[in-house]
Order: sequence, then C-alpha cells, then structure tokens
Amino acid sequence: MAKVTKTSITLSVMNAHGDKPMDAVVALIVKAQHKAGFLDVTDKIAAGAYRWAVNKGMAPGAAPVRGAKPEKASAKEKAVKRMAKETVAKAVKPEAPKKSAEEIDRIKAANMARMKAVLAKTKQTVRKDEDAPAFAETDAFAAPAFLTKDEVTALV
Repeated sequence: MAKVTKTSITLSVMNAHGDKPMDAVVALIVKAQHKAGFLDVTDKIAAGAYRWAVNKGMAPGAAPVRGAKPEKASAKEKAVKRMAKETVAKAVKPEAPKKSAEEIDRIKAANMARMKAVLAKTKQTVRKDEDAPAFAETDAFAAPAFLTKDEVTALV
C-alpha cells in the first residue's frame, strides 16, 4: 500500500483535474487535504504546491508567471544619474555676491583683533595658574583640618 502524503494527494488531484484552471484545482487540493486529515494546509500552501508541481513537470496545469523582477541599474547608469543630480543642484544654487577687496580687508582686521583679545585672556589665566603651586606641600601624616586629633586616632 502506498504511503499517503500531502504531495501524493496534491499530485493525484492535479492529475485528475488537469484541464481545470488553477483556482479551481487549488480549492480541490485543499478539500482533499482536509479530508485526508491534513488540516494545516491552506489555500496559500496549496497554491504554492500547485506551482511547484507544474514547474517541476510532475503534474499537468498552467502556473501563472509571477511578475518579473525589475533589472537593477548598472554602476554606470547610477553614476550618470548621480552626476545629473549634482549638475542640476549646482545650476539651481544661487551664486554668492562677490565681496570687494576693502570689505575682505575689514573682515580680516576684525578677526585678527578678536584672536588677539582671546589670546590675551588665555595668557592672563595661564600666568595666574603658573603662580600657584601645582601641589601643596603637606605632611602626609598630619591630621586633616576637618577631623580632630581624637577622631584621627580612632580611625587609625
């Protein structure tokens, strides 16, 4: 006795109803699967099995062709599109107004004055910090100012 499988049921239904359209055969496949006890088979699964059997040539039928994938653009086409976008962006960008030589000199002088003022401030703060000792000369064994001598001895 032959083993009853989902595939064998699908192929037998397809061979018996090879002249009918796919939608009708899929409904018959689902009905036969449920009758055989395979309740997990849905229309989507049956349609996939139908397409598989037709594509493999195991049963008669006509599987609809799925939509073809669009071809990917080549690297050259992508580069051309990118360059076209860049040229459009450059063409659309308004040109900045030209500044006169006098105006440029005035801006340079103002920037130089600002840099000198900042430098003078940083030199003052550096000199003040240089005058203070880096490390305070303290006795490591002296009692801290916030503790009394009794508290220090209690800790030690």
